[in-house]
This record gives sequence, structure tokens and C-alpha cells, in this order.
Amino acid sequence: NVDYCYNISSKNPKNNCYLAVAVAIGDLNLCETTLYSDFRDDCYSDMANAKQDSTICEQIDIESIKENCYSAASQTTEECDKIKKDEHTRFLCYVSIASKNKDAELCEELESEQRDFCYMELSQVLGDRDLCKKVSNRFRHECEIGPLY
Repeated sequence: NVDYCYNISSKNPKNNCYLAVAVAIGDLNLCETTLYSDFRDDCYSDMANAKQDSTICEQIDIESIKENCYSAASQTTEECDKIKKDEHTRFLCYVSIASKNKDAELCEELESEQRDFCYMELSQVLGDRDLCKKVSNRFRHECEIGPLY
């Protein structure tokens, strides 16, 4: 209940309370109006992740939080492509989408080593060692001997 948060006097616990309530009840307005600005981006990010709605990420001001938000909440590679500054975060977003959709073809959209690691991850997620054949010689052995979950 948001009324409980009003009675908290310390800034951080109060903000954490608002953030938890906002996500729990799915009320984006609590992010927009109630939280101090330094917690607002975290609230948007948590809300986007909880709802799996990357459009919420667009409201985030701090670029690194925005890109991590896209990585966590994206449902398509097009949404991953909104990650411009951090190539590693973009790569993790692609791998996440490929894993969620069990779609190894998405790995083809990545560059060399990233493609290899995407196939390696998918071989584990899908329990399919045949995907290791798509990994370059440099990493193929590691893929083939890696543990299957």
C-alpha cells in the first residue's frame, strides 16, 4: 500500500518503498510523480522488466540504465537494436531473445565471436550439440565439451 510509504522519513527507504509498490501494483504514475529523480529511472526499468514492455524504457534519462532496460525487457531483436552505446549489452539482449524464442537463427545477426557465443549458449539452452557445428573452429571444441544443463 502506497500510504505506508508516505510515513517513511528517510529518502532511500522511502524511494525503495515507492519503487516496490509501483512495480507490485503496476502503477507507472508512481514512477513519474512520487519518486525522487535519482530513483525514477530505476523504477521505470523495473516496471519495464516486470511488464516485459520495452516502450517504458524510453522514459529513462540515464543512458546506461536505459540500455540495460532494453536488454531486460525487449521481446524482439528490433528492440535490442535500440541499444547503441554498449555493444555487450546489445549482444546479451540478442542472446536473451534467441533463448526465449529457442531460435538459433537469431545468432546469425551477430558478428563473429558474438555469433559463436550465441550458438554456444543456445546449444546449452536447447540441449542441442549440433549447434556447435555452427561455431568457428576457435571455439567449437569448448562448445562440444561444455556441460548441457
